[in-house]
Amino acid sequence: MGQSSILYIARIRHGKEAELRETLYRSNLPEDLIDKSQLEGIQAFVGSGYFVVEFDYEGEDFTTIWNSFVNLPQVQQLATELQPFLENELNLGQVPSTGDLPLAAFALSWPKNYRKEIVSGSPIMRENPGNTHLPRKEGIPTSEHAGEHTGRG
Repeated sequence: MGQSSILYIARIRHGKEAELRETLYRSNLPEDLIDKSQLEGIQAFVGSGYFVVEFDYEGEDFTTIWNSFVNLPQVQQLATELQPFLENELNLGQVPSTGDLPLAAFALSWPKNYRKEIVSGSPIMRENPGNTHLPRKEGIPTSEHAGEHTGRG
């Protein structure tokens, strides 16, 4: 399985975005934190009342990776520093299932030169017939076969 991403979403207390961002900048996370956490990368976003952290990981068992990450003392310390700026509890403890956390996973990719169609209740991404520079994606019918899948011909 390739790399996947999952988002952790928290509400920021009104007017606390700048303080949260400053606390993130001042955090003293060690360079080897990513290696210790079994993650491939972490990105944090602050704005419009939300704090979103993107976790990049390999494999299918994010719960094990999450539990490993939140047990690191540096992560616990950062969570303690960030908590006063957040409306909801960070919930950085062992969880039997990440389904209990405010997480969002990948649902749809819509590149610029593709168009989205709904076929039998499922989104199908098709190449833009006017763009000959895009490679055909596996399992995605091209416009020449569109009538076979949509009932239009």
